[in-house]
Amino acid sequence: MTYRELLKLYQEGKLDKAQTDEVEHAIEKQEAISEYLYEKEEIPGLEVLQGQEKEEVFVQGNDAESEEEQRFVKMIQKTIRRTFLKMGAIVGAGVLAIVLCVIFVLPQVVSAFYYNPNEVVGIGEGSDNITTTRMSLDLSVYSELFWPGSYRNTVNAVADGYGTYNISIPQGISYDGKFTTVNGRLKRGKLTLYNTDEFKMPYGNTFMVPKEVEEYSRMHFFDEDTRQFCGPAGSEEEAYASIEKLDDNAYYIAYASLEKLTGYADFYNWAKNREMDAQLWCAVYTSDEDGYMCDSVPVGMLINPSGSCIDWDRETYPYLCQLDNRADTDSWHISEDTEKMETHFISLLSYLRDHPEIVKILNGYQEIPYDMMIESVKQDGLRIYGFSIVCQKEKLLQLRDEEEISYLYAVPLD
Repeated sequence: MTYRELLKLYQEGKLDKAQTDEVEHAIEKQEAISEYLYEKEEIPGLEVLQGQEKEEVFVQGNDAESEEEQRFVKMIQKTIRRTFLKMGAIVGAGVLAIVLCVIFVLPQVVSAFYYNPNEVVGIGEGSDNITTTRMSLDLSVYSELFWPGSYRNTVNAVADGYGTYNISIPQGISYDGKFTTVNGRLKRGKLTLYNTDEFKMPYGNTFMVPKEVEEYSRMHFFDEDTRQFCGPAGSEEEAYASIEKLDDNAYYIAYASLEKLTGYADFYNWAKNREMDAQLWCAVYTSDEDGYMCDSVPVGMLINPSGSCIDWDRETYPYLCQLDNRADTDSWHISEDTEKMETHFISLLSYLRDHPEIVKILNGYQEIPYDMMIESVKQDGLRIYGFSIVCQKEKLLQLRDEEEISYLYAVPLD
């Protein structure tokens, strides 16, 4: 019987007491020899691990040592060498695993704690199955509410790890044939845009509040130096003459204030009769219990917008977007239905209330009384006090002469 077979029987508990004592004595001797050899650095094979050449060490036995004991010592040395190699392989594999984790896993783990613009929130129908991402939907809602003339509903984001993304916001529709893509970097919930002028809004509330709410002087005015309509100042005659000097081919973003609060149905019919019922943004007046305006920043919605069709949670936010990618819904062309447009505007406010991340990203200091505004619309309906439209000089001349308009403000599109 070989000693290896004897050890196996020992492990299985099949040896008698004498044999068991003999094996345990041999194991004790093995441990002592192993410690001795390790301290003397005389283990064959270590030269491979250390990159050094060493002479092979043989264990010399005295007259009392048997040949079996020498073979046993060699077995111990072989075992130790194999253990060291195994330990080296384990340590190397561990280091490799840590490096791979830092490169591939850790960036994703860190990103999970921050706003993810590529989160899929909807999948379109048909063969294309185009997905709607979180930031595309968020920007669609935010830009419709707060960016007259700058509606965007497509965001391309490339992950860079650790909650960082390279952002591009392409322009979906152009009035003058020029398309501008706004680029930026979203780093752990903080957005830096490289060309911010594209989304720059006029300071404060661009629209005058109607007389029935607050008293303001109303005058059309055009500043020759800035080539912008400002107001109210100067004389109406001067403003009329200034508009005549505008470039016939240039485009302008016009902000027009209405003489009085106008119900949505009446305003829509008024705009449609003047062929302004597409890409028209209307400012919605909301008030608190005392009748004061809820917010100084103009908030509104688009009429018949253009852009990419998107997907969303229709049950929670009905008619959230008029650009619906599902053929079995009636979100398309809801602008003529006052009730549906009220639902649309309430869904816009409700969505931002439930998803405030995009507001913090785009405008960290902006606080919006969503619930108060929603209650105002439910109680009083949609009341329009102004509108914005991209147009040329011909349309500005028309708007200037409309008796329903109390105040006109416009800036060149470029």
